[in-house]
Amino acid sequence: AELSERIGVATNNVAEYSGLIAGLRAIHQLDPEAQVLARMDSKLIVEQMSGNWKIKNHEMKKMALMVRDAHPANLIKYEWIPREMNSHADSLVNRALDE
Repeated sequence: AELSERIGVATNNVAEYSGLIAGLRAIHQLDPEAQVLARMDSKLIVEQMSGNWKIKNHEMKKMALMVRDAHPANLIKYEWIPREMNSHADSLVNRALDE
């Protein structure tokens, strides 16, 4: 499944978190017990949501709580992938920006 939507003016980290939240909410609606592998090119978010890095920014803390509310944390694994291996997701972002 694919999802892309405009979020307005935001930092890249807010955009990454927003995409993660939207995806997890959509998955949760389809199957609340789904095992999820979130593959992202944001090392910051992967490490923060995996519990390896502390979240210092207040806005990022709020977004991390929204992630945890979107789908059970014990059902989500996070994996960092290089940006060049994430071109399909980037094309969805560009499509949303063009709308």
